Amino acid sequence: MDEARWEVPAGHLEDGDEALEAAVREWTEETGATFPKDAEQVGTWVSEDGSFQGFVFRTAHEEEIELGTPDGEEISGIAWWDLDDLDEPEIRSKLRDSLDRVEPILERAEKASPRPGPGGHREEPLVKHHVKKVRKALAAQVSPPAVAASFAALAGPAAVAGAAALAGLAVSFGATLSISMGALQVAILGVWADSWLAGAKSGRDSLDEHGIRVPSEDPLDQAIDKVDWDKWTPGKAPPAWDLPGFEDVSQELGQLITGISETTREEIVKTVKVFVDGRVAHVPWGPSDVAELAREIESCVNDANRAMLIARTEVNRAMTQGAQDLFRRAGIAWFDLVTHPDACPICVAIREANPHPVSDQADTPPIHPNCRCSTAPARGRQ
Repeated sequence: MDEARWEVPAGHLEDGDEALEAAVREWTEETGATFPKDAEQVGTWVSEDGSFQGFVFRTAHEEEIELGTPDGEEISGIAWWDLDDLDEPEIRSKLRDSLDRVEPILERAEKASPRPGPGGHREEPLVKHHVKKVRKALAAQVSPPAVAASFAALAGPAAVAGAAALAGLAVSFGATLSISMGALQVAILGVWADSWLAGAKSGRDSLDEHGIRVPSEDPLDQAIDKVDWDKWTPGKAPPAWDLPGFEDVSQELGQLITGISETTREEIVKTVKVFVDGRVAHVPWGPSDVAELAREIESCVNDANRAMLIARTEVNRAMTQGAQDLFRRAGIAWFDLVTHPDACPICVAIREANPHPVSDQADTPPIHPNCRCSTAPARGRQ
């Protein structure tokens, strides 16, 4: 015990292992925790002697990672460490010797660039506030135990024909699956209303930089003035339909909710098809099989990665639409795409084609899921 030192979870490659695959396995075994689905890889490093490779991941919900109990033999303690404390003598020397490689990655991950433009710092609080609600709404689209039981009841006769029949049954079963959209609609409306007003405020700040103001009697401008932006927090926006300019989004909302629900249906079908593969021999299933399928479906619909993608994309969509609406009210006819530092080649190409008509929806963010670019009044074109 006197020789014990803190180090990151680590282990050895097994036959056929990829380094990342082995790292995730060892992390799971040594921490006793489930590797978070929302984890985003932000970097990797190799020790100076080349003996090991490390990976750095970022997750939005550290509190959801429940660390296990150490075994008291190989592992005597499990804890989170602050970046500033990694040079302490209690840290294993091999990790301390790699700090010059690790620290820049950790610092970049900790200080991720915000959405560009005035008010971009509000994007991350909006995403963090709404992602949990979106995830809860996604999970409420179906009842996993009921779906699993319904499919199991149909699977018995199909087993005679084998795995292909079960896979076909999964597809036809999915086509008739009832997907509840009410909670998701409420969650997305909340994202849009909150982000719309924050985006309108960002749009007004952009106009201020150009010396342009919306007429003081404009209702959206007045709605912005009702908020104490120095004390702003997410979740305080007026009801969606009370926001000026928001009343004409119902068709777009319907299309989005339908698209998300159809993706849920497709993912459930994939989950069921994977599950039934190899289980033909003991159909009809027993209660344990049905419970296991229910857990697989629960994991499918209660997906932190998907919730984060939807929340971030829809926050950006509504922030952009709020800003663009204010631009139109100020008589702005052209906008520039302002790219995020991590922008993809598609967004960079659109930026290089600046400016764009305000009516041009195709080149208005989000250009793609997880897009974090923004817009600004085009300089010299107003």
